[in-house]
Parts: sequence; structure tokens; C-alpha cells
Amino acid sequence: MAGRLGRRLMTWSGADVSDEPERTSVGGVPVEALDHRFEPVSVRSLFYKASTTNPDRTVHRWRSTLMDITVIDVDGRHRGFDSIMEPPRVSQIADDLARRLPS
Repeated sequence: MAGRLGRRLMTWSGADVSDEPERTSVGGVPVEALDHRFEPVSVRSLFYKASTTNPDRTVHRWRSTLMDITVIDVDGRHRGFDSIMEPPRVSQIADDLARRLPS
């Protein structure tokens, strides 16, 4: 999912990215796009940050692309047995997101 979002953001900002993921990639991003400069996007965005494994530099990089970003810390790791994408943590994210969406 993160790789697809990254590819979509690169396409929106003008990068020439193929539809198929490249085998030679860094974090799901094709190596040919690594030197691309993103144009900031002005959309409200939420970033659910794993409290134990997402360093602040990750948030800083997203802030350089997404101008209106809200960071929400979630107890847990990015991957593994205590991933924020596994129960019960993913339910906390879903509940928070539901509260934030207009009804």
C-alpha cells in the first residue's frame, strides 16, 4: 500500500514512473525516481506514526510533500507481532479515522 501511494504521489508531482514496480527499488520506490523533486501537495492528510519504529525524519520527509499533515502516534511497531496494522491497534486507527471523517 505504501509503495502504491508513493508511486501515485510521484506521478501527481510529475515524475515519469511506470505502472509496474521495478525490482530495483528502495522502500518500494523505483530507483529512477529517487532524484525526482516533489512539488508540495495541499491536501489534508493524516499520518499514523508507529511510536517505536518511525523516526521523526520519516515525518519530516512527508511534510516536505504534504503541506497539511496531522501526525498521530500509535503505540506499536511498523512491522512485526506488535504492528500498528494488526488488532487491536488497527482498530484504534480505524476508530480515530472514523471520528475525523465528515458524517
